[in-house]
Amino acid sequence: MAYHVVSGTINFQILKSVRVKAMGGNPLYVIVNQKNGIIINKTRVIKADFEAINGKIHIIDTVIIPTIILNFN
Repeated sequence: MAYHVVSGTINFQILKSVRVKAMGGNPLYVIVNQKNGIIINKTRVIKADFEAINGKIHIIDTVIIPTIILNFN
């Protein structure tokens, strides 16, 4: 789960493309554009900015797998 959580709050209504660090230490590359919507590490955000007690929740269409696991031989 730490690979899907970032410290602080990210509001996609005002976000531009950025790189953030997940709590698990892996980088998350966030791309925001009109054509493709919001993409995080090749994962599409289906619904964004749900309010929660401890931050915001963004629903994605697949599991984000850390690069270190993808590159493990």
